[in-house]
Amino acid sequence: MSNNIDKLLKGHILVKEIPPSSAKRTWIEVALHEDDVPAYPLGTPPYSMTSMSPYQKKASLESRFQVRISSFDPEEIQQGFDPSYEDVGEYEVINSLQHLMAYLGNQRVTIDEFVESSATEYPL
Repeated sequence: MSNNIDKLLKGHILVKEIPPSSAKRTWIEVALHEDDVPAYPLGTPPYSMTSMSPYQKKASLESRFQVRISSFDPEEIQQGFDPSYEDVGEYEVINSLQHLMAYLGNQRVTIDEFVESSATEYPL
């Protein structure tokens, strides 16, 4: 199993910048569906940083995923402004890992090309 699939099943958000169809910067965002995100380990305060914990729970391979494509003005990103939500896509629910891989294939990307959102200039 891919390291990125493991990250998705632990609730991480992954992004991949794709060639834009306009003068804007465009990303595909992939995440575990919000209803399938595993609960925090017992006794852990909500929103604690548990990403490196050996006790971090993982969702099952039968989980659903959510995907959206969003574009942003490069000037807003460069200047550090809050992004315009004008071209933020709606989440599309993907019902299985197999369907997610097919969706990404249609977009001409693979899950291994994605990185955690915090490691990029992705503004959301």
